[in-house]
Amino acid sequence: MKNYNNSVNERIEQAHDARIDKLFWIAASTGSDELAEFLNEDLDDENWEELFPELVENENYEEYKEDGELITMLIDNDKLGFLARVSIPRCYNFRYDGENISNYSSNQGHRRLRYIYAESPEELITAIEIVADEVFEDYKAIDLKEKSKQTKP
Repeated sequence: MKNYNNSVNERIEQAHDARIDKLFWIAASTGSDELAEFLNEDLDDENWEELFPELVENENYEEYKEDGELITMLIDNDKLGFLARVSIPRCYNFRYDGENISNYSSNQGHRRLRYIYAESPEELITAIEIVADEVFEDYKAIDLKEKSKQTKP
């Protein structure tokens, strides 16, 4: 198990220093006030739409939400996996060696949040890697755009 955990730690570090800020295993947290608060207060409708589109389309979604019973909705719909809030640090000042990035700066104080749902730990880690890569590519595009503005007369 130690090698597996070390591997997971290494994969997350390599995912552009993404961090799991909050993590719930829903199957083991069905009575958790912290999970209830997270579902009802931290996640907005846009997050719910992204994480659980089929549940938002459910005719009872608004009723579950109004009653503060979103945990019950997850249980009733067999969504008992892992729910995570992940943050990725701001990356900027990219330097290139040809087309490859040779170096860049990151700011741990400015992080972009993403929410992820996965059925298993392996799916969660893979999803974190994918999301971190997407955010990193976005930061890279922003940096290139800013550099092109600076070089224009």
